[in-house]
Amino acid sequence: MSTMAKGTIAKAGHDHIRLRFGEDVWERALRSLSDDERAVVLNVSKSTQYPIAIDGKIFAFVCRDRFAGDARRMGEAMREMGRAQADDMLDGVFSIFARFVSPSQAFARAGSIISSSYTGVTYETVPDPSGKGGVLTMRGFADLTYGAASISGWIERAITRFGAQRARVTERHYESGVVASDEFVFDLTHDLTWD
Repeated sequence: MSTMAKGTIAKAGHDHIRLRFGEDVWERALRSLSDDERAVVLNVSKSTQYPIAIDGKIFAFVCRDRFAGDARRMGEAMREMGRAQADDMLDGVFSIFARFVSPSQAFARAGSIISSSYTGVTYETVPDPSGKGGVLTMRGFADLTYGAASISGWIERAITRFGAQRARVTERHYESGVVASDEFVFDLTHDLTWD
């Protein structure tokens, strides 16, 4: 079974694509989908479960259309989207949580928070003994092209909002040029620690 996202998560990504790249790009992306896929996208706000494979196709189309297939440029745009989604979540449903945790605690919970928005996703978090980062491994995103870049941006923004300085999140497969992988392995480093 394909991994599914909450409809609200998918809609936030769609809204960002429309805002960042314009309605003309969004309309072309929709036309690139099958009729059935397009119907799912157009009804995303009514959906509790949304197949991430459709967004993988949308993101791949946007990369070809806006960046002539340049994965690095698309990755930066996806990191920006992830940061915007983190702000939305941390100003909204997770705002109470956002006030009372350290960067280390936020990183320890990032896998749980992210996976709560998807079905079929597992995670493992291994904090660095220094308290200044660690490794988060998530599985179940094979169909989400450029998903690693978006989630990297999300984690980086979240821990920065919790007080981390010079935070940097990278994903090993994406950094080696792979734009889609079932397994995401995120490495986090930052300069501030408090618990």
